[in-house]
Amino acid sequence: MEFIVGSQNKAKIKAVKDTLAIHFPEAKILTSEVGSGVAEQPFGEEETRLGAINRALRASTMKKGAIGIGLEGGVRIFEGQMYLCNWGAIYLPDGTKFTASGAQIPLPEQIAKELL
Repeated sequence: MEFIVGSQNKAKIKAVKDTLAIHFPEAKILTSEVGSGVAEQPFGEEETRLGAINRALRASTMKKGAIGIGLEGGVRIFEGQMYLCNWGAIYLPDGTKFTASGAQIPLPEQIAKELL
């Protein structure tokens, strides 16, 4: 089974490798720098999720039969507080798409001001 991570980001690649090692120890993992199609710093759940989807889809087209994986980090504002948010997406060779989001962490006000 071959997986292609749509990024050259070392943290993203390590997260994928660590997870796949548990569930698919024989997996072949490739990487490819693909564009997310969103802002460098995505704002909001929708833009962050779209970035992950775009990375997974683009990665999945790099090699026939490969599973594409996309990870995207962004920020969102909820009740006046800025949070770090993240989304992941997977595209199977038949075009089936899965997405999921993870924990959200409140950012210090100084960082939030810089991002705004």
